[in-house]
Amino acid sequence: SIPQRSGQPYDVKIDLRRNGDVAPWDNALWGDRFVAAGQNKVAIWDHIPINGQPPSRVFTDRIGHVQFQEIRGVALDSTYLYVADRDFIAVWRGLPETGHEEPYAMLRFPQGGLNSLHSDGQYLSTVLMYGRPQALIFRVADIRAGETVDPTPYVRIESVPPIQLNLPSCCITFDGSVAVANTVNNQVLLWRRIDQAGDPKHVVVLGQRSLEDTEPGIGRDRLFWPASLCAHDNTLW
Repeated sequence: SIPQRSGQPYDVKIDLRRNGDVAPWDNALWGDRFVAAGQNKVAIWDHIPINGQPPSRVFTDRIGHVQFQEIRGVALDSTYLYVADRDFIAVWRGLPETGHEEPYAMLRFPQGGLNSLHSDGQYLSTVLMYGRPQALIFRVADIRAGETVDPTPYVRIESVPPIQLNLPSCCITFDGSVAVANTVNNQVLLWRRIDQAGDPKHVVVLGQRSLEDTEPGIGRDRLFWPASLCAHDNTLW
């Protein structure tokens, strides 16, 4: 169940060093399936490991022809598994079983700097952390077979004053809303509607008094390097 108080102990702990030597950078849950990925490994659980079960299978270095070097994101929905490396997102239909499955689609980003992924089944979102920082939101229904370089997102949130993205590390969509973890600026930027994302007139700033405030802090109204986001049951974590 969702923790009700600070410091509440976990229900299950899985030692991934002993079970596949996996060092997760990102993870994804969809229905009864769970995936964790990082470095050059993807660990898949066919069922939620509520009793501490090890991964159903672990893929190392590659799936199909896709070579992993530094996995930065993983996402899951009813149709696809998505894995982000430095400069690409590989998309598989369903969960790979043997490791020989070729991707359904490849989205390539020559700029690099991809980080965490998120899918709510309708939208796939990610961030580009470096160079020209931005958050990208794609419609899952728009994903097509094959390879695309610099794919055009449904929504692009750019670092344009007064919005300044500083190492954005995570972007999620939930209930028609969008949230971006603006890590080094110690903010979470929230838009209630996806079609308003990026508009400074409609942004809600969490962790600071305004867009211009960026000082780190810890408290109910302050944030220190927010890096990961999750929405569940009308609550943003």
